[in-house]
Amino acid sequence: MIARCGAHSLHPEWLKGRVPEWDLVLCPFQSVDMQGHTGQMVPGHKWDGLYRFLTEWDGWKQYDYICFPDDDLRATAETWNRFFATCKQYNAKLAAPALTRVFL
Repeated sequence: MIARCGAHSLHPEWLKGRVPEWDLVLCPFQSVDMQGHTGQMVPGHKWDGLYRFLTEWDGWKQYDYICFPDDDLRATAETWNRFFATCKQYNAKLAAPALTRVFL
């Protein structure tokens, strides 16, 4: 999970509840408390910053799935655990989280 985040990001909530079965990497566009997470600040727009980050850090290549969630999503570790489990269950090549199961 690579969060392009800012000072008011909800990403700390993503780690609450159950133990995350995924890693959180931060790519903030402004100064934030990294709280011990891997990552680096890259000023600029979302996709430009992610492109720059991913070309400079190749750690993302070790993962089966990569997620670029918006930092204003309200979710818990359990929510993201289910999302990644669903991706694996369906052998997803591309996926986006949905608000209800009707989109499966």
